Amino acid sequence: MTIDVLPRRFFERIKGTAEEKDILETTRVISINSHDEEPPFSEESLTSPNLLCMFFDDIVEPDGVTGILFSETDAQAILDFVCDDSMPVIVHCSAGIARSGAVGEALDLYYNQWRSDNGEDHRYFLDNNRQIMPNNIVKRLLMRAIYKKEENS
Repeated sequence: MTIDVLPRRFFERIKGTAEEKDILETTRVISINSHDEEPPFSEESLTSPNLLCMFFDDIVEPDGVTGILFSETDAQAILDFVCDDSMPVIVHCSAGIARSGAVGEALDLYYNQWRSDNGEDHRYFLDNNRQIMPNNIVKRLLMRAIYKKEENS
């Protein structure tokens, strides 16, 4: 499964264009937004079955911080949305580094290394997503959901 991690500005740039429509017809997009942001997509695209809009903040130390934390429910929603490796995945957050990086890295581990040993897509992920510095809370909860999924399979 090819996985790209991109910044929000990529989708802001193509909002309402034919490129936005084409991407959402051929790719699953996980849009990670802070609690006070609107997703960077046109009204028409917001109803696409290939778009998952999520709202949580880039929090690494949950004690005493205001904002929305990534949850087990969010992790399960991501796994349910991706569900197989039949389509490429794009994950974005504000900068395309921490939250989306954690999601992309966990999905790469699961789909490209554990399930299929897909060295080509794993190398693609590593080569094209060098900017990521995964949020540990997001990665840990998503990996926990992956382990539960495997146990129940």
